[in-house]
Amino acid sequence: MKSNYPESKLAPLTKIAIQFLKGAALGLIFVTIAYLYFTYFTPGIAPIQIAISVVFITLCGTLSVIWGNKVVDTLWKILESSPF
Repeated sequence: MKSNYPESKLAPLTKIAIQFLKGAALGLIFVTIAYLYFTYFTPGIAPIQIAISVVFITLCGTLSVIWGNKVVDTLWKILESSPF
C-alpha cells in the first residue's frame, strides 16, 4: 500500500522529529539530574517543578530543531564538563 504523502515530504518531517527527540532527551537528562539533587534535600515534587520541567524539555527540543546539532553539541559539552 502506498502512502498518500510523497517521500520528499516525509523525510524532512522525520528528520525534524528525530532532531526534536535528541534535544528533548538531553533536556530530560538535565531535568533528571536536577531532580536527583533537589529531592535529596526536599522530598516530594511540586506541580510547579513538573511544569518547569516540561517547559525546559520542550524548549530544548524546539531549540534543537531550530538550530540543529549546535544545541545538542553545546548541551552535551555542558553535560560532559559537569562534575557528576
